[in-house]
Amino acid sequence: MQILFDAGSMRALHAQRQDAATGVDAPLRWHLLVDHFATSYTGSPVKAHRTSDAIKPNRMLFTWHPSVDALGQALFGQVAYLCWGVGAMKPARRIFLSTLLRFSKHLLVNETTSEKEVTTLSGRRPLMVPMFIDYEYFGFKTASEREDFLFCNGSNGRDPKLLVKIAEAGHRVIWLCNQPELIESYATSHPNLQIVTRISYSELRNLYQTCRAAIMPSVEDIHAAGQTTGLEALACGAPLIASAGRSATIFADLKSVKVLSSNSVDGWLAAIHDIGQLCDHTQDASDWVTRHCDKDRVMRILGQVLLNRTAPL
Repeated sequence: MQILFDAGSMRALHAQRQDAATGVDAPLRWHLLVDHFATSYTGSPVKAHRTSDAIKPNRMLFTWHPSVDALGQALFGQVAYLCWGVGAMKPARRIFLSTLLRFSKHLLVNETTSEKEVTTLSGRRPLMVPMFIDYEYFGFKTASEREDFLFCNGSNGRDPKLLVKIAEAGHRVIWLCNQPELIESYATSHPNLQIVTRISYSELRNLYQTCRAAIMPSVEDIHAAGQTTGLEALACGAPLIASAGRSATIFADLKSVKVLSSNSVDGWLAAIHDIGQLCDHTQDASDWVTRHCDKDRVMRILGQVLLNRTAPL
């Protein structure tokens, strides 16, 4: 079986292969993990998808992008589609996605909200595959090694107005934001709110490892973009406060995590006040991430799901 990537994923994979080859200080990421899986379980690294692959035997497009090429490959039963959420969409787009889901050979999800959405839209029950993060790179740090600031990573669906309210209440907040329009709107909103952008992986790790807590206030829940952020923070030993949603379902049961059902300022300030209670359980949460996101476990599950194989070649 030859595992294939679409053009966008292939560009990301080339960059990650280059980072690994040149010793760039960066974690193992999802694209390169799938490449390692393909090499170990099929004997061939991931290759670029071509239109002609649709009619060739033993070709499998592994994708999370609902593209026309993916639909064409799916009509021949040769797509493994990983869904990170359905959300609201126009009728034509919904028909397109439901067709892709119905015809894909394998349907994969990382969390229960997307599992329910995919089942409703396609009439099929997807298979659960753990999300991967490089817990060896994002190493654990104790509460005694931390500083007095809150760290919010991400632009997708975050609640900047709540971040400002938290800053106004006297808490120092560092927000990693890569959206220019948000940076322009909030860069000078309050002295306690510091926006950083386009930082290195080592700088990201340092923020996880030194923050008092990681916070994920969200205003929408259309995809599971926060799952990577949450897992990385927990691996580093950061207590986590998050809005309820699909990402939070992955780690909501951990005792170092506080999930809030609303974005009320009083509720968030109370949770921040009680961060000390979460700190007693950060090692347990980090250990859970190690077990849940273990790369060999993820590859083994992919082998079972995609190839009916439980071990590398």
